[in-house]
Amino acid sequence: MMENRRIEILHAFSSIVARHGVNRTTMRDVAKETGYSIGTIYNEFANKEALIDGLFEQKKIEFEKLLLHLSGVCHAESEMRLRRFILGYIQEYNQKMRQDYAFVELVRDARYFRFIGLKAVDFNQFIRRKVLAILEGILQAGVQAESFCITDIAVTAIVILNAFTMYLLPSPAAEKHSDSIAKEAEAMLELFIKALRTR
Repeated sequence: MMENRRIEILHAFSSIVARHGVNRTTMRDVAKETGYSIGTIYNEFANKEALIDGLFEQKKIEFEKLLLHLSGVCHAESEMRLRRFILGYIQEYNQKMRQDYAFVELVRDARYFRFIGLKAVDFNQFIRRKVLAILEGILQAGVQAESFCITDIAVTAIVILNAFTMYLLPSPAAEKHSDSIAKEAEAMLELFIKALRTR
């Protein structure tokens, strides 16, 4: 029951931030949106910063599940696994950003609010570590299968991630059409795969 209430409060907070921005969202707004008393809101979340923390933690869980799903062990060769993971991640990430305007607003506002900025950096580092671990696993499997010729897997994974990061920022994802993003990412991925091939 209490966990459901926390989720309901976070959902209301997210909804209000999407409509009015984080700066104009108050704890009273959240209470009004949920129908809970202001005391109940404060019992669950000490202040607006705690709500922001909760939202970022919720996003970490969502993205970790997404990455786990996209990296699920399939029996395809490494080239296909790399394609599925990178293109799937870009597609799913951009779709999430389009659907969750509040989160986009929090990430955009991060430069104006020191507290949010720290949370956004922590979130990005968390996701980056997870993605790098998955990329390293795919590249290692490709080297072992003699599909890829890579001398430094960790550095190669970083280069690949850095190259595709431009497709994962909230503002381009929200402003560019998904077909355009997908075509650009596919073209870049083809260049990487050609460079990685042993033959």
